[in-house]
Amino acid sequence: MSAGLEELLGKARKAADAAEVYWRRVSSTPVGFENNKLKEIQTNATFGVALRVIKGGRIGFSTTNKEGDWDTLVDNAVAASAYGAPASFEFAPASTPTGVDVYDADVVALPVEDMVDTGRTIVEAVNAADPQVLTGVEVSRAVREAGVMTTPGFSGTYRRTEYHVFVFAHLVEGQNMLDVYDGDGLTGLKLDTKGLTERVIHDLRLGRTNVPIKSGRFTAILTPNAVADLLGPFQAGLDGKAVERGISPWRDKLGQPLFSPSFSLHDDTTLPGLASSAAFDDEGVPTRRTALVDRGQLVSFYLDRRTAKALGHKPTGNGWRHGLETPPAPSLGHWVVAPGRDSLASMIKGVRDGVLVDHLMGAWAGNLLAGEVNGNVMLGFKIENGELTGRVKDCMFSVNAFEALSRQIIGFSKETKHSHIGTLPWLALDGVTISAKS
Repeated sequence: MSAGLEELLGKARKAADAAEVYWRRVSSTPVGFENNKLKEIQTNATFGVALRVIKGGRIGFSTTNKEGDWDTLVDNAVAASAYGAPASFEFAPASTPTGVDVYDADVVALPVEDMVDTGRTIVEAVNAADPQVLTGVEVSRAVREAGVMTTPGFSGTYRRTEYHVFVFAHLVEGQNMLDVYDGDGLTGLKLDTKGLTERVIHDLRLGRTNVPIKSGRFTAILTPNAVADLLGPFQAGLDGKAVERGISPWRDKLGQPLFSPSFSLHDDTTLPGLASSAAFDDEGVPTRRTALVDRGQLVSFYLDRRTAKALGHKPTGNGWRHGLETPPAPSLGHWVVAPGRDSLASMIKGVRDGVLVDHLMGAWAGNLLAGEVNGNVMLGFKIENGELTGRVKDCMFSVNAFEALSRQIIGFSKETKHSHIGTLPWLALDGVTISAKS
């Protein structure tokens, strides 16, 4: 494969002033259960190459899924450069990224039969706890290979294994509908499927009891899923593109103490064993641990090569592609919020009248750059005198994330959990607005 890519880079070098080759190959096997039954077993394989060139001071971009079709790829990229954006940055120079442990041969060797058994065991455990529940499970393994080569001299490849388990439980009782889901993914097989299953069963049992709630301001404990929603405005405001365009609320506030000293946030795709980690990003910048907020002080944005050059900063290793057909852009890698000292159990025990919020619906639809996080509480529980008493329904959660992480923090838990954006603790906030339907 490397010989073919070197041939492609050589052709691009002759046709343009500079070039960058990105390639990836993904092989995946998902095993799916739906409504308590095995639904599908698939094996998928994809391959693709993306080429960026600089020609006449402009960027050209093209992609292909055909290995060896290099002449067409180069011709298309060069042709696109005539209409491309000005080349305000350079492609990655030679460097030696630090190795990151993201490959486990046991994932590759995992028999499909074992994946089916894992899914079936989860379904049986959930249905043993509640026979009325319709359970869905996806168990998947994958091997992702990717590499970047540039005419300035960068050349790197990596292989990453990925093992994911996702559980979805659906229950309908009359007019009452309850959905509970949880999941996790690592580069190895040491995934706590038993704990995952127990959490789903716990939430199902607790969620079958509906508890009334009135509109008001409450102490709220946010699970890592809900904390991820609370960080939506940070994802928007710390994005190098928003800073470059002048629409970030923090475009000129680096070094200022904007939040509570108990709040620290960093991005880290160098952590071993995580399915989001890699030695370098999708444009050849070595990844690193990047502090974004340090004890309440804003210290950095997350940047790709282009936005870093525009802002006069160094790239942070956050140039990721959302698909082969899109060029790199500033994207979060794996966010980590510093945990606190209190246990989750003690945090709940300390709440006299409050809510535990797990899943929100529509939280992304507010004015994120203004800090607004508003969403329907898809899954949340009432806390009364230090005990979870049942599920709250038909209510909306509203908070300004900037205010919440400045003045409303009660504390972070010492426990953490993987969410879809990173490793996050539980968070207790004071004075959160809950609007009930009646």
